[in-house]
Amino acid sequence: MIEIWLVRHAQSQNNAGPESERQPDPALTSLGQWQADAVARHLHESGPFDRRYVSAFKRALETAAPFHHTALPIAQGFQIWNDVYEVGGCFAGYSACPRRAEPGMTVAEVRQQFPWATPPADWTDGGWNQLTEFETMEAAIPRADRVKQSLQQLALAAEQRQAVDKTIEKVLIVSHGEFIALLLARLLTGQPDYFVRPRSIYNTSISKVRLSADQTCRLLELNQIAHLSPGAISS
Repeated sequence: MIEIWLVRHAQSQNNAGPESERQPDPALTSLGQWQADAVARHLHESGPFDRRYVSAFKRALETAAPFHHTALPIAQGFQIWNDVYEVGGCFAGYSACPRRAEPGMTVAEVRQQFPWATPPADWTDGGWNQLTEFETMEAAIPRADRVKQSLQQLALAAEQRQAVDKTIEKVLIVSHGEFIALLLARLLTGQPDYFVRPRSIYNTSISKVRLSADQTCRLLELNQIAHLSPGAISS
């Protein structure tokens, strides 16, 4: 059995600005930095985590950074998991104008800005985003299922270890609102439709599930934001 903590990134510049000014890979706002610090303190008190994963988007990496610098062991770092990026991928444009795929950060840029985050071994010299066009929700479903299958494999391996050690292994994933909602739907219902609206997933909210080796998944918490003061809540 594993306990999966799904954390949405903190407020990005795209979250705070109009859609017409959206950026392909925005940084956090000043409020977002505060939210990232707040969730880092909460995660530090709730840890340790056996595995730590993060999306390749800058806003997710910037959200993970404060926790990395406070958590022990600090040498553990985060593994970048390519498949937990936001639905749509890295792209320029918005709904009222053509959308085009963008490459995202390169391995060199990640290593320079976030040296504690380990890129996947199959990254090329270019950016992480291998999509050639904007990703539809239909196209994102198989990606969410790949993540689900990987988590099921982790749960199976954890159960074998738990025959000796009874502790529940904890997995932390820093990801995105739409993808978290989609992944939760696939884990809990096996259906492609959301069981929770993506826009109700707040910045730095925490959703938790327990996944057993027999693929049983139980929801523990949804969209928990107790670590945020009322004035710091955003979506």
